[in-house]
Amino acid sequence: MFSLFLQLDNTKNIPSTHYSTESAFKKMPDSLMSKIQNCLQTKETVKAHLVCHFWQHLWGSDGNLNLSNSKLTDDDLERIATEYKNSGKLKSINLQNCRYITNAGLAHLAKITSLTRLNLEGCNRIRNDGLRHLAHLPLTELILNKCKITDDDLKHLARLPLTTLHLKNCLSITDDGLKHLARLPLTMLDLSLCFISDAGLSYLAQLPLTRLSLYTCDCITDTGFKYLAQQLPLTKLDRSRRATIQL
Repeated sequence: MFSLFLQLDNTKNIPSTHYSTESAFKKMPDSLMSKIQNCLQTKETVKAHLVCHFWQHLWGSDGNLNLSNSKLTDDDLERIATEYKNSGKLKSINLQNCRYITNAGLAHLAKITSLTRLNLEGCNRIRNDGLRHLAHLPLTELILNKCKITDDDLKHLARLPLTTLHLKNCLSITDDGLKHLARLPLTMLDLSLCFISDAGLSYLAQLPLTRLSLYTCDCITDTGFKYLAQQLPLTKLDRSRRATIQL
C-alpha cells in the first residue's frame, strides 16, 4: 500500500509532455485522501505523511494526532517532531498503548511547544525521570494511566498549567506524590487504583477540583471522603468500590 503512495507522488518527476507536473495527490479531493488514509496502518500513515507533501495538510490538520495502539518508535516521534515543532498547529497527540515509546521519545515531543493535550496511557517504557521532558510544555491535559511512574516523577508536573490529570492504575503513586500536585490548577483528577489514604488528602484539599476519582483507593475512610466534600468544590466524586456520587 505504502509503495503506491510513493509511486503516485513520484509522478511529479515525469516530464510534463507525459504527465502533469502537479502531483497526483494534489489533484485528489480531501475526502478521498482521508478515506485512503483510513485504510492504512498507523505506522504506514506516519511514513506516507512524512514523504508526501500534499498529504501533510490533512494529517493532524485539525490539531489532533491519533497514533494509539501502534508500533510507533522513538525515531518515528523524532520525525513527527521535526515536522511539527515550528508549525504551531499540533495541539493534541494520542499515544495510548504505544509500548515502544521511551524517555527518548518524550524528549522529541518536548520540541512541539504547541502541545496542550497528551495521552501516554499504557506507555510503560516511560520511567526513571522521563516526565522531565514535558516540564516546559503548555499541557492542560495529561493521561498517564498504567504508566510506571513514581511519586518523585510527579515533581516534573508541578509547574504545568494542567487542569486534567489521569493517573489511574499508576501503582507506585502514594500519598507522598500528591504534594507535587498541590499547586496545580486541576479541576479533574483520576487517582483510581493508586495507593492513596486519608494522610494524602490535605494536598488535594488545596486544588480547585470539581471531579475526582478515587475508585478502589480502599485506604480512604468515610472520614476522609467527608473531609474532601467539605474542602473541595466537587460536583462528581468516584468513591472506593461504591457508586459515583453527584454532589
